[in-house]
Amino acid sequence: MVGTLYAQNNSFRTKQILVAAKFGGVEVKIAGPKAPVDQFPLGLLPAYHSDDVTLFGESAIALHLAGSTFQGIGKCSEVLQWISFGESKLVPTVLNYVLPSVSVAKVSADVLAAAKNEFNQTLAGLNDYLLTRTFLVGESLTLADVMVAL
Repeated sequence: MVGTLYAQNNSFRTKQILVAAKFGGVEVKIAGPKAPVDQFPLGLLPAYHSDDVTLFGESAIALHLAGSTFQGIGKCSEVLQWISFGESKLVPTVLNYVLPSVSVAKVSADVLAAAKNEFNQTLAGLNDYLLTRTFLVGESLTLADVMVAL
């Protein structure tokens, strides 16, 4: 089965999906950032279509493509918890700190200091969690590790 992924080629979100597909043994063809409106009326990217499913959003697509083994058998809720952490906490925190550094927009020193503090606290918490573990969920690599790492 070959699925079609509508996404930006070099996006970290695309890379998350491609790693999940590799682990799931699914071939994915990247068709670029224009998804057919008739299949994806919301226009959200990334989007994925195959013979058996039509999905949008990197987490839903990655979870589908990873297959049950890579999702963490019996630990889907824990894997989803870490995927949620990556999407709702880690990515915004990183972007709030990094984007002003590469932007021409003026950002106040106080705002940048607060972003740096939040960034450091988030990474410190993740580091503390991983001090006694090799993987985020269970004893082997799961989709949680991929989604948080990328």
